[in-house]
Amino acid sequence: MDGLIAATEIQQETPALEHTPEDANRMFEVNITGVFMTAQAVAKQMIRFKSGGSIVLSCPCRPPSPIEVLSVRRTMRPRLAWCSWHAT
Repeated sequence: MDGLIAATEIQQETPALEHTPEDANRMFEVNITGVFMTAQAVAKQMIRFKSGGSIVLSCPCRPPSPIEVLSVRRTMRPRLAWCSWHAT
């Protein structure tokens, strides 16, 4: 596996002030958790096969906060020091 571009966005078609907790959880599960778990699975394969590669994470609904970018880098980068690493 040479790389991954993990990009997704689902949104509720109701006004934000009318979202239920279930609506918000579904959006976060796909937009945040889904992207992270996909990147994790690919990273494990890159490590397993020592193939290197690039992982690009993207959530078009909003730019990631600096804290989120640092969190992903701190948790995954030490194991993937030999890979290209981009978070947008």
